[in-house]
Amino acid sequence: MTQARDLADGKFDTDTLVVDAANNRVGVGTASPASSVNVVDTSSTANVRLESGSGTPVILQTFASTSAGGAFVDVNSDHPLVFRTNATERARVTNNGLTFNGDTAAANALDDYEEGTWTVNIKKGGSALAVGTRYGNYVKVGKLLWISFYWLNTSISTSGSSDYTVEGMPYNVDLGAGSGYQFVPSGYFNIGSTNVFNSEPHRWQANATDKLTMYGASSTDNVSSALLQLHGAGVLQIA
Repeated sequence: MTQARDLADGKFDTDTLVVDAANNRVGVGTASPASSVNVVDTSSTANVRLESGSGTPVILQTFASTSAGGAFVDVNSDHPLVFRTNATERARVTNNGLTFNGDTAAANALDDYEEGTWTVNIKKGGSALAVGTRYGNYVKVGKLLWISFYWLNTSISTSGSSDYTVEGMPYNVDLGAGSGYQFVPSGYFNIGSTNVFNSEPHRWQANATDKLTMYGASSTDNVSSALLQLHGAGVLQIA
């Protein structure tokens, strides 16, 4: 830093360091800092470099405006934030999400992670069946959705030849050949005093984007003022 020019207002030679009169902005390489810390490097090679006291190892390589090394952040455009080790790209954050190991394809970007609950509705042709106890949980990682649900009514009557369906999922799912006719396994499946799960395999299949349909030997069975207990858990690809 060169000799101070005006200690009263905290200004120094403008080619080195400037602190504005209000003492809330610092400029390096600029006489008029536009933000709390404003660094201008006309060489466009390394705006900020943090090192240990001896100069090695480098703690943070650079915040740089080129793709040669380090990381660059520009909130007003689509410049990525790139993380490297030994000059090898390990991760990149762009407007599309997070990619790894030099991959820049938008389709391969991880764009979301969520955890939450959802309201489980069971239907059999018409309106949602009356429920006593229900739980629904989910975890979403990119386009993969893990769901788990449990539904119980200890005294209910059902009728008709329609399959049971579960609705209310937090996201719509892919269906058909594009997702391999996906489904999640059924767990608890009690119809009255019969534990169907122990005798016959059943599944909840994605035949529509907004619901899963029960498949199996007892998928249409009815109860008369008796217990109905349904469950499912697994991973689905969302639309």
